[in-house]
Amino acid sequence: MLRVEIGVAGYKLRIQRPESGSMKKFTFLFLLILTMLYTFPPSKYLSQNTTTKINYPLSAYKQYIVKFDRYMPHSEHRVLLTLTLGDETKPNQYPNQQPDENSEDTKFSWFIVQRNNPASNFPSDFALISILIHQESEILSLLRGLKFVKHVIPDRQIVNPLKSFKQDEEERIEVEWTPFDTWSPGLNRFKGTRGFPELNDTDDFTDSFSFRGSRDLLGLFSVTDLLGAEVLWDKHFTGAGVKVAVFDTGLRSDHPHFRNIAEITNWTSEPSTDDGLGHGTFVAGIIAASNNEEKDPKGRCDCLGLAPDSEVHVYRVFTSERISYTSWFLDAFNYAIQREIDVLNLSIGGPDFMDKPFVEKVWEMSANNIIVVSAIGNDGPLYGTLNNPADQLDVIGVGGIDFDDKIAGFSSRGMTTWELPEGYGRVKPDILAYGQSVQGSRIYGGCRALSGTSVASPVVAGAVTLLTSTIPKEERSNLINPASMKQILIEGAYNLPNYNIFEQGPGKLDLVNSFQVLSNYKPKASFWPNNLDLTLCPYMWPYCSQPLYYSSMPSIVNVTILNGLGVTGEIIDGPLFIAGKNGERIQVHFEYPDVIWPWTGYLAVYISVTQDSMAWEGVVEGVISLTILSPPGLDKDGKKEVTARTQVLELPLRVRVVPTPPRNLRILWDQFHNLRYPSGYFPRDALDVKDEPFDWNGDHIHTNFKDLYLNLRSWGYYVETIGGPLTCFDPRNYGTLLIVDSEEEFFPAEIPKIMEDITKYGLNLIVIADWYNVDVMKKIKFFDENTKQWWFPTTGGANIPALNDLLGAFGIYLGNRIYDGEFSIDENEASFDSGTTIIGFPQRGYLVKVDLIDQTKQVLKAKTEKENSVNILGFYTPPKWIEATSDSESKTSDSKNNSNNNNVKESLSTNPQDLKNEENGEPSENSETNQNSESKNATPPESRSNTNFESPQKYAPGMISVFGDSNCLDSSHSKNQCFWLLKDILSITNHGDKIGRVFPQHTELSANLIPDKSLIPIRTDDSDLYKYSKVMSSTLVCPWYTLPLYNWTTLPSLLTKKWSVTPLPFGLSSSNEFYPNKTKSNENLQKFYVPSYLFVGLIILAIVAFFVWRRKKGAAWPLSPASLRRATPFK
Repeated sequence: MLRVEIGVAGYKLRIQRPESGSMKKFTFLFLLILTMLYTFPPSKYLSQNTTTKINYPLSAYKQYIVKFDRYMPHSEHRVLLTLTLGDETKPNQYPNQQPDENSEDTKFSWFIVQRNNPASNFPSDFALISILIHQESEILSLLRGLKFVKHVIPDRQIVNPLKSFKQDEEERIEVEWTPFDTWSPGLNRFKGTRGFPELNDTDDFTDSFSFRGSRDLLGLFSVTDLLGAEVLWDKHFTGAGVKVAVFDTGLRSDHPHFRNIAEITNWTSEPSTDDGLGHGTFVAGIIAASNNEEKDPKGRCDCLGLAPDSEVHVYRVFTSERISYTSWFLDAFNYAIQREIDVLNLSIGGPDFMDKPFVEKVWEMSANNIIVVSAIGNDGPLYGTLNNPADQLDVIGVGGIDFDDKIAGFSSRGMTTWELPEGYGRVKPDILAYGQSVQGSRIYGGCRALSGTSVASPVVAGAVTLLTSTIPKEERSNLINPASMKQILIEGAYNLPNYNIFEQGPGKLDLVNSFQVLSNYKPKASFWPNNLDLTLCPYMWPYCSQPLYYSSMPSIVNVTILNGLGVTGEIIDGPLFIAGKNGERIQVHFEYPDVIWPWTGYLAVYISVTQDSMAWEGVVEGVISLTILSPPGLDKDGKKEVTARTQVLELPLRVRVVPTPPRNLRILWDQFHNLRYPSGYFPRDALDVKDEPFDWNGDHIHTNFKDLYLNLRSWGYYVETIGGPLTCFDPRNYGTLLIVDSEEEFFPAEIPKIMEDITKYGLNLIVIADWYNVDVMKKIKFFDENTKQWWFPTTGGANIPALNDLLGAFGIYLGNRIYDGEFSIDENEASFDSGTTIIGFPQRGYLVKVDLIDQTKQVLKAKTEKENSVNILGFYTPPKWIEATSDSESKTSDSKNNSNNNNVKESLSTNPQDLKNEENGEPSENSETNQNSESKNATPPESRSNTNFESPQKYAPGMISVFGDSNCLDSSHSKNQCFWLLKDILSITNHGDKIGRVFPQHTELSANLIPDKSLIPIRTDDSDLYKYSKVMSSTLVCPWYTLPLYNWTTLPSLLTKKWSVTPLPFGLSSSNEFYPNKTKSNENLQKFYVPSYLFVGLIILAIVAFFVWRRKKGAAWPLSPASLRRATPFK
């Protein structure tokens, strides 16, 4: 072996050369040790037994709510979690202090967060714990696997629900409530998903309102007078004996306007219960403010509450900095259940209906007979903007009106979007109330006027409290519950003219009429809506806007069941449709839950027309019948009934049926491929909209695309939606498939099926896209303080890689550059807001170019550059389909569509005469029409419009049209809408108009436009789309009502094929193989990982071998005694 003696500063270094045999043994032993260390690393075995317990700083921990399946004392929470995770770790209270490496050993670093609030003395169904971030996945997996754990979710923070403030001489802090669309709801909605539906200070525009016959207060109006509260007060009903809870920003205990404050509790991290913002004081005042001038000179109140003698319970759940947490709400909700609260007001809301602990706790409160009243939000007049929890079945969701009985522009509209894309939303709001220029209490006394659904909600909560007080206490449990109170408000409401059901629900709150309904009320079950007259316009819009006809997608009506018989129930008989006048002309199917709980359920009604009514026109009537069963309740004497409660419900149905429209007038809207928040971080479509980061309105023709739908109907088109994959419809029924702003992937079977629909059966395809750029997606990511993680967009404004999979079969590709600006075509103007462009297009296609600003550079480099001749619109008619041979059919079935346009020719053929005619601007022999080119509304040929479907040879190929931006068709953020553009596109695709006449500045391609490889978007590894996709980890299943009527050539072997990444064209490689094989790819990488100590060992071995070789050649060792003697020692 090698012997070393050091010789420095008086010491000598002596190196003895090993013998050749020893060198071989040394080399063999060295390699053997390295091999053993690589195969059996010591850390692998040490980590299985012990882990050093380190006192990490608090910043290294993240808080989670552990929701249990039962209530238990807090001490039991600690026992169960300790048995699972080991002993708690005491956190380091100094964020910058280094971890204590000398601590005892344990497996996980975690601890229970102490909650010092009034609920701490009661059993709880959740624990709040902090866990070490780098142990997060392992701890969460362990906890979620426990049978007694229902959920483990981050404790979400609710940040900055208010924006503007003003300092008032009389008050410490007062709020200037600004319009909802002027603050930054995005962060608030993401952080905690709930904030205050915004209030407006209305002092400056009170003169714009006029009301006849009511008391004028400071230039405004008293809600109590307008609602006729004096009628009930004169009967000595003032809210006495009813417990009403206000979840808000607190209240001063010495406030002069309140004479019956039962309790003020604090659930925040601040020590005070006082209101520092004014929101909670104002809300509480609308419910229970009273005139106490006799007791206190400051107690004069000109803004009386509706239930002045009610027992007010104030829950301070927001700090003075406008911050709250989900755990604060859950504790406060549990305490409200313990205190047996009767009515609870929540003037907050947000779009996250997937916050399970919050939603489930609201259900639990309803099950405990707490009537929850909540604001529907201030995102109107846009449809599909309901906030949670107001959008829940069991909650009374309140919208706002002004004193002229007009729905406030800020008040959110229905429908609910929980049920999309497969079904259809429910009717909301549940009631309307005054919410504009309403008087309420200031922080220290006096009155002021504010606006918003935050105001309308306590108006209804006060009315509910007052109504409840009219029932003797011993009878309330039998008569008053969340379902019965909603029935009473609905039956007593005043229907407003000229508004539809998704704007007003049953209508305006009528307190006196509801009191009369309550006076005669007996427990019952009912439907809402209580009459399905789908011919009644405008109230039953959108159902009344389009009649039914044979072969259309079923019309879906989502009916709410209000079960005043009991908290739980079930449907035991039916539902069934009893045909009335012409009832045999339709078919009615149903979906409903097994259990109706709490107090509410749903009945989905699917209505379709029979085949023998294809050419029939008329009105169909009938009745839907079912029987509800609920457990025994209490009789009027408070004794338990002997038998169960049952009731037969009947729901009238009336629809209009027309003959099946011509094919070219029928448009199918793809709803299946539209995704939105709160499933994931789906970003806004217009990047310059800073205050709304999310796409959350459903992208449905009756929500944010409502105006587009109205225009299509006014042009004579019939619009249907498909909530399933695109293999689930018959293309021979429709003139156009419309795909707008899609975020979802495509099943392997969908793409060849659509190819066949276009080329074989003449279906037109219109794709309206949006932006997609990975660098921009990284730019708009943000850090969530709750989860301690970066939120990266799930996709862009649209999923361009997926659209390229679909369009690439025809040689059409969209790019990753984003463009913005105004454009005009033939004197028509529109906005192009954060759209994409066409970078690849086939020969003989037509492109329309405009000048736009490169927004990609604006976002990434802060540069504004205008680019000329940007391709924003394209038209292409593919060659005619010919039946493939069995060999080519098998080849097509075994592979997903190729991205290269040349491969389309394997299944398509081109008639040379057709090409020649079309090049000369003449219609081909097999083209769809020989119409007069001057008429945009020319009659389509019989082969495209009749319903007696013939062989594929009867159909000319359909046309594909692509446009790069959906914002100008979307009512959410559109600056300058472009409905005229879609009308012109449809005139070409559906009616055979000439492209040159409609778009004279078009360019016809004489050769294929080959896309630049660098401009083709690819999927990013940072995306978590696989978590929310209905395609990527699922099997293709058609909804029962959309089953295909025949088999397609390319489908049989693809229907069961799983989604995978489509190879990119031109040899590009995709970076998203991680979707189906994310874990496996990491494992493969680890197989080829070479430890650093192996490299070091090899280097050492090489150095030793080098010196041995030099020694054999006679060279002296570098540190020989002779060389050391020549060195000069240090002095």
